[in-house]
Amino acid sequence: MLVYFGFEPRHAAPKLDEFLNEALDGKVRLLMSRINWGEFYYIIRRERGQAEAEDALRRIDNLPIEVVDVDREVTKRAAIFKATLAMPYADSFAAALAERTDATVVTADRDFDKVGGLVRLVQLL
Repeated sequence: MLVYFGFEPRHAAPKLDEFLNEALDGKVRLLMSRINWGEFYYIIRRERGQAEAEDALRRIDNLPIEVVDVDREVTKRAAIFKATLAMPYADSFAAALAERTDATVVTADRDFDKVGGLVRLVQLL
């Protein structure tokens, strides 16, 4: 999602537009864990300040993305990914949510290659 808000790699934005349009048309369901939502906010706040971070959250609210609160089982699976695959903790929540919902992780982050055999991936690199 960060690439959609002007962070590298910018070449991924057209593919994200495609997914967003498919979601608007009801063809796909887009999910984001609450943990990844928080990471998104923190990165924009750190890089661009509070005002832009708050604006980014408002913009996310207007996109066809469902922010999913994480429960005990998703949190446990994320911790297992972190412990066994040395994934960044927030990324492990995206992977755990994808596994739980039989979803595909869409990312420009190579750290997700570690779960490639466990969840479906679309790499935007």
